[in-house]
Amino acid sequence: TLAEFIKRGIALYLAMGKIDIVSGDTVRFQGDLRVLEDIRYLAENGYGEDKFGNNTVLPKNLSYLKR
Repeated sequence: TLAEFIKRGIALYLAMGKIDIVSGDTVRFQGDLRVLEDIRYLAENGYGEDKFGNNTVLPKNLSYLKR
């Protein structure tokens, strides 16, 4: 069907890095402040990836995380 064709096309372009889907969602976390700070640092550093999905170096305060 046309919907399936469009879905496959979007998935292909996402995988190739030709398009990106951006969401304006806002999330609020509650809990241990140490964990929340680590989540913030991860978010500020692209969760350890660049916009192409390549691994990047995490900040020193997150060096305990292993890939």
